[in-house]
This record gives sequence, C-alpha cells and structure tokens, in this order.
Amino acid sequence: MHHSITLVADPAVEPGGCILETALGTFNAQLATQLERARAIIAEQLRTPPPSPEKQSNAV
Repeated sequence: MHHSITLVADPAVEPGGCILETALGTFNAQLATQLERARAIIAEQLRTPPPSPEKQSNAV
C-alpha cells in the first residue's frame, strides 16, 4: 500500500498553523481555530447547570 503526503504552503493559513486534509475529513490546527473551539466549549459549560449531587454520585 502506497501513501503519499503533499505539503502545500498556503498564505491563508496563519504562521505555525496547519490544515490536514484526508479522506476522512479536515483537521484545522490553526491557533485561532483551536482557541475558538475552546471558547465555545467553555461558554457551553457556563450555560449548562452542573448536575445535582445525587446524579454525580450515581455516575461513578
């Protein structure tokens, strides 16, 4: 089985960033993208009330 990798410089990608495209999908590893994803996760956690103590003890 032969695999090939092609590296392409793209001025639209921030310095130090990387976008990996495969048959399974695209992974954007640019810092701005990762920070936005972290911000969205934190914002969602702040909107979601914590589970009650009873639910936490049953989850173990």
